[in-house]
Amino acid sequence: MKYSDIRQEIKTGDLLGFTHTATGSWYDFQIHMVRKATESEFSHIGIAYVVNDRVFILEAVSQGVRIFPLSRSLPFYWMSNPKPLSSEALEWAFAEIGAEYESKWRMVLNNFIDLNLKNNKRYQCSEYVNEILRINQQSLTDIDTPSSIIISAMRYWGSLMYVD
Repeated sequence: MKYSDIRQEIKTGDLLGFTHTATGSWYDFQIHMVRKATESEFSHIGIAYVVNDRVFILEAVSQGVRIFPLSRSLPFYWMSNPKPLSSEALEWAFAEIGAEYESKWRMVLNNFIDLNLKNNKRYQCSEYVNEILRINQQSLTDIDTPSSIIISAMRYWGSLMYVD
């Protein structure tokens, strides 16, 4: 589905997933290593935020937790959230903007050795999304990987749509 055709249907709280299939760069290699270590088909996840007819993504990336125009993040997978985000969930999501990113290598290592990364006020994308959904009383999974969240959401919310 084309982004221009689906844009008006995306609402605050919808789930956004990303895969990374490119090869050839150091960044590509890193993403594939993280996907392998976390056994995750998806490399990134975020939450849609719509305001003033603009669509953004709330996400945790290497620069930290941020809000970013979704139109600059094509292509992606979209799943409609059947429950609107509560004011508490949105308040928390925005309060964390600017928080530091949890190193992808520490997240990979944490799969093998418990580094006690919870509650350290650093986020990787799936931790950030999971916490928003938990505050919204939509705990889907305790496993902090993009694929775990998306697969769990598909069980409860329905299908995933590819948007380019």
